[in-house]
Amino acid sequence: MRPTILKSALVGSLMLNMLLVGVIVGGALRGHQEQAARQDAGIRPIGRLRAAADQLTPENRRAYRQTMLRAWREIAPLARISQKSRREAAVAFSASSFNPAAVASAMARSREADLEVRRRLETALIAFSATLPPEERIRFGQGLASSGPFRRTSPIQPSDKIAVGPDGALSNPR
Repeated sequence: MRPTILKSALVGSLMLNMLLVGVIVGGALRGHQEQAARQDAGIRPIGRLRAAADQLTPENRRAYRQTMLRAWREIAPLARISQKSRREAAVAFSASSFNPAAVASAMARSREADLEVRRRLETALIAFSATLPPEERIRFGQGLASSGPFRRTSPIQPSDKIAVGPDGALSNPR
């Protein structure tokens, strides 16, 4: 392969990655801003993760919101690092003297921060789920499957139901 083709492929790949990360984080930040505006206006915000908790008891719904808010406050600095790294990558990418190592380094920092944000959110979600009684955890899992991170493009089928055995173990009777 010629170096120019390889260089063009690398640049195209980096641009696509920057676009995808920007869309994901931008969407998350915009949703957070809209949620704050709705709260200021007295409108109850409904996000995907919040909608997944609709099947929980009011006490557990409150505990869930507090858990996720606490997790978000802890990871907000990482989200800012990711955003700053993406901006650095964009500046390095547009510089008159293109430095692929600088762009790659900034993109790697952004990606690592994004993955850590996701890992911490998922860890908080799992830790909270472990505190729920089995029946409520199953309903919560079904809510996550329909509107949260486990959502599918097709609706849940009756054959997708999860059964709880007498020992509390989960099984899919299919």
